Amino acid sequence: MLEGPRSISFEMKLNFAIVLRLFNSKTQERLIELNTLRNRVSHNWFLKAPQRRDKSPRQKKPPLLRYHGRDLHDVKVIKDFMSEYTKIYLQLFMKHWLYAVSDRSPALRVWSTALQVKKEACP
Repeated sequence: MLEGPRSISFEMKLNFAIVLRLFNSKTQERLIELNTLRNRVSHNWFLKAPQRRDKSPRQKKPPLLRYHGRDLHDVKVIKDFMSEYTKIYLQLFMKHWLYAVSDRSPALRVWSTALQVKKEACP
């Protein structure tokens, strides 16, 4: 169901994860946006080339990879992108990892509590 040629779509997997309360709808929106960028990269080798679909020769062509409406090839934009997605992936990794090992070690439970306190103190 989750892997292989007959698996459900990416968006259905995200909806399933929401039902399981693995993350919220804001994270779902960010992951859909990331998947869209991934699809553009995987289907187009000329990433810096402007997008020409449905544009006349005189119209300005937007870049293929955009993040919040800005060119992802710009250094400031890529830093914003990395900052946002690093946080999302670290949260998902830590949630999964702590869930997987939380019953095995008292030290890990203390560490996970400390991380949660730090996260609440620094939104």
